[in-house]
Amino acid sequence: MRNTIIGLFIGVSFGIVLGASVIAPRLTVQPQNPIDGAIASVQLPETPVNPTTESAFWRAPAFPDNGTASDASLIARAYENIGTATGGAVWIEPTRRELADETGDHESIYSAIINGEIDAAIIDPGEGVELSTAFDLFGSAPFGPRPRELMAWLYAGGGNALLSDIHAQHGLFAMPCAITATAAAGWFRESVGSVDDVRGLRMRIQGLAAEAARKVGIEAVDLRDEQLVAAFRTGHLDAAEVSLPSVDRKLSLHEGATHYLFPGWHEPATLMVLLTRIGDWQSLTEARKRQIEMACGDNVRHGIAETEAAQFDALKDLAGLGVEVGRLPDDVVHAFSAAWLTVAEEQAEQDETFAAVWQSLSAFREDYAIWNEISSF
Repeated sequence: MRNTIIGLFIGVSFGIVLGASVIAPRLTVQPQNPIDGAIASVQLPETPVNPTTESAFWRAPAFPDNGTASDASLIARAYENIGTATGGAVWIEPTRRELADETGDHESIYSAIINGEIDAAIIDPGEGVELSTAFDLFGSAPFGPRPRELMAWLYAGGGNALLSDIHAQHGLFAMPCAITATAAAGWFRESVGSVDDVRGLRMRIQGLAAEAARKVGIEAVDLRDEQLVAAFRTGHLDAAEVSLPSVDRKLSLHEGATHYLFPGWHEPATLMVLLTRIGDWQSLTEARKRQIEMACGDNVRHGIAETEAAQFDALKDLAGLGVEVGRLPDDVVHAFSAAWLTVAEEQAEQDETFAAVWQSLSAFREDYAIWNEISSF
């Protein structure tokens, strides 16, 4: 097996998750090597502003009140980057306006931008699943590419062109503006030793991954982050996927479940895009567009570096709180993988847009796998 972020030594029969006796000691030492290939920050030029022809003020959704969203700091940073890069000509301001329709139901950010309720957002494109399930392939495809490979597909493998074209069909413009590291597989009240241990579990899991989980025998439920600990304590929830360790520790999920398992098959990387109406984007000068592209590109670099670097300390903290950190057994991962391929095939048959994105991503990954294998140590 390949080494993982925390490192595992395979010595237990039948593929059962390694216990804290192996993993916990490794969480008490500092990593030996810094992140490879860190990229220097892009210095963004200051540009004079012509407020009569080049200024734009965009309303965006407010940040979550609980402050635990994995992307909150990256969103805030991107907004600031864009304002600085354009010399204040383009300014994105979060608003507290509620996104709800007349019945009180929550209105998606995608719908709110299309309808003019807000002007822009930095968001996981999976939130646009109401328009097409293909959007979820960009945001966090189950068993999809990790950050390095995702960047390669987006910027050099045709992914960005598809992202732009599909959004344009709905009157929207989107560009990558943040990427974060691989999430955890989730929190479990009980240990997981085989596929039988996950069948019948009530698990908070969302998006396309929920469809795959259902095929394995899991009951997918939809709960907000702040509801999870109480649901664990009352027995209404057996497992939950949330985010990265650095985010999960803020939610105190160890108070409801003590088994924290990897790998995050459902979310190998998370992409966030700058989303706005295509007319608003086209109204900007070419210089402004380029400045925003640079600001978002810098945020992509920062997001990968920051989220990759922060997870070891978070895992140490969780281990110190009595959390048992480990891996899902191989047979469980394989069961989820087989289920996901079935889901992807079904979605491709139902949605031409999904099929186009899936074909592009799959073809790129098939070729990339050869390079990845031959170039890896």
